[in-house]
Amino acid sequence: MNAVLETGLYDRVTILAHSFGVVIATDLLADYQEDHRVRYISMGGCLKFLSCKSTELEKEISKCLDNEKIEAWIDFYSNQDWLCTKTPIPKKSSPERIQHRETRTPFSLWKQLTGESHDHYFTNEEVLKAVLNLQN
Repeated sequence: MNAVLETGLYDRVTILAHSFGVVIATDLLADYQEDHRVRYISMGGCLKFLSCKSTELEKEISKCLDNEKIEAWIDFYSNQDWLCTKTPIPKKSSPERIQHRETRTPFSLWKQLTGESHDHYFTNEEVLKAVLNLQN
């Protein structure tokens, strides 16, 4: 990310993360303090699952929510995606700093069980509009 920012070609940066990449991006952005402000879009993340295993992950979520360099965090999730959850908001963190957006795409039980519903974010119109910043 620093290599991209150092080019000077971009005045804004959007971090897009999917699935386990949400864990990696959250860890990265928790300590982000560069000059550029970033938008963070998470899709189909598993932060709630994994924060049950590690309190450190909950701390990283809190740090992201408190990080003024993150101008927006949009969290896409679906109840039809059994491999993800809505990102949890730790105690003493500001719920206003994250926008949870549930995507509603009907999937058969089989597609939910096999994980096929986990990739729908890449073709979901609401997600694509947010990535392109066509809606807030």
